[in-house]
Amino acid sequence: MDEYEKPGFMSIIYKLETFGLEQENEMLYLLKNAYLKLELMETTSRLVSNSKCLHFLFPSLCMPMDRKNTLQYLYKNTNDSINKYQDAIRFQFEIMRQPVNFENYLDDRWNQSIPKLIDNAIILLQGISVKKIPN
Repeated sequence: MDEYEKPGFMSIIYKLETFGLEQENEMLYLLKNAYLKLELMETTSRLVSNSKCLHFLFPSLCMPMDRKNTLQYLYKNTNDSINKYQDAIRFQFEIMRQPVNFENYLDDRWNQSIPKLIDNAIILLQGISVKKIPN
């Protein structure tokens, strides 16, 4: 078996070629399988590391997530689970279905993909950032 296929990355790549948001459930199934196979941290907490890894590999598909902003904004707590990961991706897909030309807001710095744009909007709405932007 190809090393990239072990966590299901190739299945995601193949699905991305024809992916439309109406195929949300199929993609969520593939992302769940990849998420569950990733063992990036020694702890049982996986949402932050796995979501950031999946965002790095599939920036146009997955937003990165963190505890202070994503989990606190969406769930009012910082406990993670595969269900919360999938719900956050569903939330992201719901936003991506809106009749907005998100490409108008993309740039070469902070908002390089629509999922990252959504992540940054959550950070702004939550009002907590781990980095201070210099004036």
